[in-house]
Amino acid sequence: MFFASISFLTGCSSWHYKTTLDHQWKIGRSGQRISIESQGLIAKLQVPRGWHIVACTDQPMDCLVAAGSNSKGVGFDLNEGAWDGKSLSVEEQYKNNLETIQHHSDPAVQMVSVPPFHLRDGRELPAYRYFSDYWGQRLAVFIPEGNETVCLEFSSHRSKASALKDLESSYGEIQKILDGYSCTRK
Repeated sequence: MFFASISFLTGCSSWHYKTTLDHQWKIGRSGQRISIESQGLIAKLQVPRGWHIVACTDQPMDCLVAAGSNSKGVGFDLNEGAWDGKSLSVEEQYKNNLETIQHHSDPAVQMVSVPPFHLRDGRELPAYRYFSDYWGQRLAVFIPEGNETVCLEFSSHRSKASALKDLESSYGEIQKILDGYSCTRK
């Protein structure tokens, strides 16, 4: 995932919104707070001060919103929790994500579970690390919200040799981002 400077105003206190061309998503920003709205819910999180934020309405990406510093980043997405019309468990969604990555990007990508994270509402979130020489090191956290799943993918922009160590040392920072997560139904 690549991160770039943004066209949103930094340090703003009110929400500014953009809608995707297909009108499926409304993406908002207020300072370091990010919002993604679908037909049924509004998911929000806050990224660390100084991180750049880019929406898919500003440049083509494989997620709705990305944020990052020179060394770390997060992709923020929202997916339906179904595949071919069949409802999937969170574990099945992780496996489906792995198969999609292997099919479209890199067949050598592997997946291993990592210690879970927690939300303020008490939910425990299983997390998985996806990795390969080409793909690098990425940590995915899926948050089930009814029929939809909020997907967060954390990555390190360090060299291959230090990316895993950098990602593992970021667990506290990732938990802090998740502590600021909220989701409401429309």
